[in-house]
Amino acid sequence: MLDGKGNVLNRSIDGQIVMRSFLSGCPNLTMQLNDDLVVGPSGYGSVKFVDVNFHDAVISQDFARTRAVSLYPPEGEYKVIGYRAETNSPLPLVVLASFGDSERIKHDLYLRVRCELPAGILHWPPKSSE
Repeated sequence: MLDGKGNVLNRSIDGQIVMRSFLSGCPNLTMQLNDDLVVGPSGYGSVKFVDVNFHDAVISQDFARTRAVSLYPPEGEYKVIGYRAETNSPLPLVVLASFGDSERIKHDLYLRVRCELPAGILHWPPKSSE
């Protein structure tokens, strides 16, 4: 989220971990996430989960401490974990919007997109593999 001058007010990522299971029977699976993960307002690490929600099949009582979840996966595709993470990573693009009046009942919307990636990280057109 940016203010009117383009300054960053809040930076977050909404994501999910999706599993597709075709296992028969009821095997118990355990999934371990990276130790750089922080759950809640304090802790260590570089990725901070602010909100976390789990599928009903997930056993998550030790998730904040161990970064692991166990589950008896249902068949098919489903969301195992949904999350919102805060990050201090720089924004790759900044979009600035402004309005202009061209007529009484018509308004113009102007968008300006600025790339904030360091020079040399993108190559266009892509280099050929030959």
